[in-house]
Amino acid sequence: MTLRHLSRVICDAVMDRATVGKNYGVLVIPEGVLEFINEIQVFIIKLNTIIGNYNKVHDRDFHTAFPTLGDKLEYLRRLVRGIRRDVSYNIWNARDDELFNDIPEFFQEGLLTERDSHGNFQFSQVETEKVLLDLVKDYLGILKEKGRYKIGVEEAQFIKIMQQGGLDPDHYGRILFDNWQQARYLMVKQTIISKKTLKAALIKAGFLGDEDAIPTPIEKIYELSVPKFKTQSHFYGYDGRGSDPTRFDCIYTYNLGLTTFSLIANGATGQMAAILNLEQDFHHWHPIGIPIAPLMHLEERKGKLELVLEKSVVDVDSPAFRVVKAFREKWLAATPGGDHYRHPGPIRFTGTSEEDRPITLLLNALGGHMGGATDAP
Repeated sequence: MTLRHLSRVICDAVMDRATVGKNYGVLVIPEGVLEFINEIQVFIIKLNTIIGNYNKVHDRDFHTAFPTLGDKLEYLRRLVRGIRRDVSYNIWNARDDELFNDIPEFFQEGLLTERDSHGNFQFSQVETEKVLLDLVKDYLGILKEKGRYKIGVEEAQFIKIMQQGGLDPDHYGRILFDNWQQARYLMVKQTIISKKTLKAALIKAGFLGDEDAIPTPIEKIYELSVPKFKTQSHFYGYDGRGSDPTRFDCIYTYNLGLTTFSLIANGATGQMAAILNLEQDFHHWHPIGIPIAPLMHLEERKGKLELVLEKSVVDVDSPAFRVVKAFREKWLAATPGGDHYRHPGPIRFTGTSEEDRPITLLLNALGGHMGGATDAP
């Protein structure tokens, strides 16, 4: 999936909800989503290699040598022009340079940001949500001009406004809407994309003369159908998962610590502490040690392959994900009626009863997955 494709998926969701009068919503974007976007993956790998190669050949830090974005971009341009004929010359070509110069400046800066001490790309330093929202805004603007992006007007509201203005809803409904008397939410015709085209439609139907003004109720209905797409973004980094622990968290991590101590006390090295059966009652919990070596695999770091712990990504075959997939359309709520959301209530920090388990843990346990968890190695 490309970045543009992902933005189109978001646009579709926005438009589907707008057709039933829901011109609002919350979108949660994981910061690491860029890692799974093909064109961004290519840029990250190539830039990591170029930066790592520069540090090795010149025995100095790339980011110190080229402190500004302009300096970094000029270095990349010199690679394309063949001024520096080293390994990097064969990595960065004119096509790469052209595509890179097409993306916003703040995004370029993010992709060229300094890697962490392990050579990892710091996704949290890139304003992923801003990149996507800019693409979404641009495309929704195009769809709006084509008459495809509109807000559905509830039929009852339309009839009320028309009657209050002394106009016949049935007469005007046939002129204004594509789905008159076919749905609860009415969609203004795609050909009506401005007050000028609205007036032209009324004149063509014989409801207005050339010099007549658009009736106030009709103008009000038109304004209700025009989407005003505004965004408010916020980045939840560690503050998103840095809240006080629940009782379940406390009991789990305390016992994870005991497991770690037991492994050390018994001479077990190169192991990761873990606890099985977390979805069951406490007396069924089972502490174990997992050898770290089989968890390692090769990943690109600073321009070369190194052994690192494999990243844990969402298992699309897990029961929890299958439930999410099955409920996608329902939770999108692109239908008349209320939205679907979960409000679990306040978190308990005291008491004797056991805390509710995380919902993904319970779902995966129902499907036969191992209900265990580990601490960081």
